[in-house]
Amino acid sequence: MSRALLVGLAGVLAGCYSAVCTDIGCESNLTFDFDGEHLPAGDYVVSVATSIGDSECDLTVNEDKSSDFDCRGDLDVEPSVRDVVIYATPETAALEITQDGSKVTSAEAEPEYSDYFPNGEDCDDEACQVAFVTAELP
Repeated sequence: MSRALLVGLAGVLAGCYSAVCTDIGCESNLTFDFDGEHLPAGDYVVSVATSIGDSECDLTVNEDKSSDFDCRGDLDVEPSVRDVVIYATPETAALEITQDGSKVTSAEAEPEYSDYFPNGEDCDDEACQVAFVTAELP
């Protein structure tokens, strides 16, 4: 096969390429990350106060690092052994985690959100907004 034919065929095939889109859901969120650390086993209270609402969660961390939680309040919050995710995009947010009434960690933020396209920029109509804030554990 001649080189010219191969180059021409490659150009035609490149023009036929289209992006493969997935249907991964996207929820904008703010994540308070424990910077690779994990909460030790025990019972905690996770309090979140933001510019758009507040929530409080009871979090139990098990010995195997699995966790269970029960939240109440204005926000959809998901705490775990390694982070706390708020499924919203508040302009300001404060996190406090206590155990037996003593503060374990706290953090405040005015998050800077980034666009995120889980299915690819050519596939999603709108970007999700995501931000990460570090909350140091002792």
